[in-house]
Amino acid sequence: MGAVGGTLASLTKKIDLAIVLRHYDRNFHSFYSNGFSEGTRTINESGAYLGLKYTVYRKLTVGGFVDYFNFPWLKYLVDKPSDGFDYLLQTRYTPNRQTAFYAVYHEEHKQKNLTVGKAKEVVGTTRRSYALNADYKLMRGLSLRSRIQWGEFTYSGQSASRGFVLVQDATLDYRRLSISGRVALFGTDDYDSRQYVYERDVLYAFSFPAYFNRGVRHYLLVQYTVGRHLDVWLRWARTDLTNQDTVGSDLDQISAPHKTEVKIQARWRF
Repeated sequence: MGAVGGTLASLTKKIDLAIVLRHYDRNFHSFYSNGFSEGTRTINESGAYLGLKYTVYRKLTVGGFVDYFNFPWLKYLVDKPSDGFDYLLQTRYTPNRQTAFYAVYHEEHKQKNLTVGKAKEVVGTTRRSYALNADYKLMRGLSLRSRIQWGEFTYSGQSASRGFVLVQDATLDYRRLSISGRVALFGTDDYDSRQYVYERDVLYAFSFPAYFNRGVRHYLLVQYTVGRHLDVWLRWARTDLTNQDTVGSDLDQISAPHKTEVKIQARWRF
């Protein structure tokens, strides 16, 4: 069986509440589901989510959530039944329609395999992340976003792995043309302290890459409406690493410290 249930409610004019309960049996298989879950699939999980938002006044809001989850059977990189919880706090300030600032703190506790010597055991882990973000418009059609994000990941009884990313985005909209770009500087101790930052992509594509190692990431996305029926997208992205000579491993390895991606998409509407 698989089930999801919840509610959204305004308790007062200033307080909003969200509650979600979910349960997916360990042998529940649904090929096209996109349900509420901690894992990437709706399987082998039960959980309860509580979210609150408080509007201090029209321009300032404070919100957060707490989520508890349980995995009744083994999962990827966890060789026994496990559980965990995470919580998030966010403050958002919007002085006007062209400007918005927000700060986020997120902490997550899970269990994961850890190999020490020849012994492997399941131990607790803690991931903490912080983010400061600013959205603003310099002029009509030109908007910018600046973001700094950092955090750490720790296995119980081990030293922490730390990482950060600095991001500058720009979007220009002019008649039928839209151009978006990014420059990001990142550095992490290893893959455990990777940083996730959303990227704009071609239509119907979702890009949320992990930034890890040390280097620079940049991309450019161009969208052009040719006419009433035809839209065209072109996306170019490149990652340059400064702390190693190759990218990837095994059959995916690139014998250079950089990786380039190109996407072209067209849509014809009848």
